[in-house]
Amino acid sequence: MSEQSPVKPSPDQSLQSPSHIEPPQLSLGFLRPLAVLAVFTVVMLLTYFDRGALAASLDLLEEQIGLNETQGGLLGTVFMIGYVVSSPLFAWAADGFRPLYLMAAGLLIWCGSVVATAFAFQYPLMVAARSVTGIGEASFLCLAPVACWCVIVLTQT
Repeated sequence: MSEQSPVKPSPDQSLQSPSHIEPPQLSLGFLRPLAVLAVFTVVMLLTYFDRGALAASLDLLEEQIGLNETQGGLLGTVFMIGYVVSSPLFAWAADGFRPLYLMAAGLLIWCGSVVATAFAFQYPLMVAARSVTGIGEASFLCLAPVACWCVIVLTQT
């Protein structure tokens, strides 16, 4: 029996960098990598601030709306459920749709749900708004790394 040797790449093939991988279609030609990084950084800071703002204001919400500790904890839980359930869906949808469009749609959903949370003075409305906030945030946070990679790869070619 003859042993087969493993396939060795030719010296001209670059296995060290992902340059041989085709980036998904993403039309960001008008944006420079540093501008994309700056915008994405600001948006990520805002989304993380939103997560922490709810936790920081739970005592005030319990006082003003009359929430108990269980209801306050549920606001964070429904956010995470919306986030966890929708993250894989956005990643799957990025195969068929442009990631930038999905991110923009998700950020619009996120902005609307943050405003809805601010004006929800009834507990069921606040729960619904927080779950939608998780959905909107998931679109951006799971697709932003792909978009950054696309911008970098496209500007290097």
